[in-house]
Amino acid sequence: MICKSVDRAKKILKAGFLLAAFVSLPCAANTIVSMQTDLGSVEIELFDTAAPETVKNFLNYVNAPEPDNYDGTFIHRSDPGFVLQMGGYIFDPAEGDFFAQGTRHIPTDPPVVNEFGMSNVRGTIAMAKLEGDPNSATSEFFFNLADNSENLDNQNGGFTVFAQVISGQDV
Repeated sequence: MICKSVDRAKKILKAGFLLAAFVSLPCAANTIVSMQTDLGSVEIELFDTAAPETVKNFLNYVNAPEPDNYDGTFIHRSDPGFVLQMGGYIFDPAEGDFFAQGTRHIPTDPPVVNEFGMSNVRGTIAMAKLEGDPNSATSEFFFNLADNSENLDNQNGGFTVFAQVISGQDV
């Protein structure tokens, strides 16, 4: 459900490879987030009821003041036909070269408890976490580019799906 009548307070994410803005729209149903990139817009529906702590964690990063937010984040893992991962690193050209001191991990909040319950199918978004620790998700998340349910639903306690792309999957 997209709530077009709600005023939008945009947060611009600055990055060399990805320029994005997250806009959180409170709705009667689930929250909708708009991610603006240099390649177009991606509308994302958060699963407020199915993964409430994970959604709260994600929105904490979206709404946090700099440098604790997603401003400047970029895709740092691209595995075609599998996942696109982001939410961990930012680039600040004032700090130096992209491949050196200009890139750093964003400050993270405490890990969120794993809320696995929905399948990792194409178009869903799930939290990344440390191997062997199902309760280690912090800021990083990934877009499922394929049906990864057979793999990701069965390892490390399952990967918590907390959202889905509702438009802009091609972006």
